[in-house]
Amino acid sequence: MYSTPDQMATIISPLDYLEERDPLLGRVFHEVPMPVTRVIGTVFEDVVSCILDQQIRYRSTGWRYRRLKLLKENDPVSYDTILKLSQKERYSLKMSIRKEKALFLWCFTWKEKNWGALPWQELDNEVVYELLDTVNGVGKWTADMILLFTLSRENIFPLSDATLKKNMMRLYGLSRQKNLDKNLIAISQKWYPYQSLAVHYLLQWKNMV
Repeated sequence: MYSTPDQMATIISPLDYLEERDPLLGRVFHEVPMPVTRVIGTVFEDVVSCILDQQIRYRSTGWRYRRLKLLKENDPVSYDTILKLSQKERYSLKMSIRKEKALFLWCFTWKEKNWGALPWQELDNEVVYELLDTVNGVGKWTADMILLFTLSRENIFPLSDATLKKNMMRLYGLSRQKNLDKNLIAISQKWYPYQSLAVHYLLQWKNMV
């Protein structure tokens, strides 16, 4: 009698399970140290970092996010501090018009809809996607980063992430063919229910190859 993937996942460790399901991915586990995710912020602040620098701050603290923290003397980033930025302070962040609109729309939405009161850790993934999708300038990739890092969900596969896609192409010997995304999704399905763990390793692998 064969075990189903769900049954296997309850019997062996997540890494052993993933390596058994995907030996190529297992190579990565032996080449990089265990990823450390330092979740120290809120959904609000982490979306701000994504908007400002097109990268969530746990992967790389971009200069705009650092500059914003310095402007406010490292106080917690809130919608009030952003909405009260002076013209000179805004200029120092060197935001494009599109980026600035997205940032302030995110602040207004968070404030007007009282999203700070939402139990984000308890919301289903689809609810998080639906909420963030209502804000222009906050797309699927940003929502994926929030679920993967800020909310630490176990089964997230951010298909649109450029680094993840590049590393998977290298590991699995894929080219930028017409059905690339379809192939990547098929590979990621072998990682269920630990897609996030596999993704964290693959994102870190970029620094080791």
